[in-house]
Amino acid sequence: SGDFDLKQIAPLLSGEVSLPPYEVDGTTTLDLHVASNLSEGGVPFISGEAALKNVQLRFTENNFKLSTNQGSLKFDTKNESLTWHLPILEYLTQEYSFDGHLENFKTPAISTMITGKDLKLHADLVKDGEVITLSALKGQFKKSEVNLKGICDFKKNLKLTGTILLDFSNLKDLAPQWQEKIETPGLSGAC
Repeated sequence: SGDFDLKQIAPLLSGEVSLPPYEVDGTTTLDLHVASNLSEGGVPFISGEAALKNVQLRFTENNFKLSTNQGSLKFDTKNESLTWHLPILEYLTQEYSFDGHLENFKTPAISTMITGKDLKLHADLVKDGEVITLSALKGQFKKSEVNLKGICDFKKNLKLTGTILLDFSNLKDLAPQWQEKIETPGLSGAC
């Protein structure tokens, strides 16, 4: 057990976890359990729980920023799993609850739920290299709704099926950086 500076986490995970580039800051109190068979020279397995304090996370490719004052992570390298509970997650001055579970560090399978005043979103997905397979993306933000499944690799293929009800005024609240792109051509209403 002890306090840990989260800036040190990226080098520890760089070769083991398939994540987009990110920066993290904050502290955690860790309760770790290490199991290893030293006679066989195997890699030790680590499990435990982290209590998060004043954490800021930024994905550097798109400058997407999140922060929380409290939360918990449970992890197990032997079973390649991570479970998180963030009762108050801040994004653009709004507060959300963010819970989820990840299995398989090399090809992450993620089930997650985000809820807030105007938002409820549930996603089940698998990330295999550059390909994301959505088995479910369901939710709503204000007057907008989404219910999708499919495959996306962000470079050549996007094969999604389902429904999207989009109210353009909601996009400005969710992603202010899109405001000019929405207003310049005069997009308004719902589709």
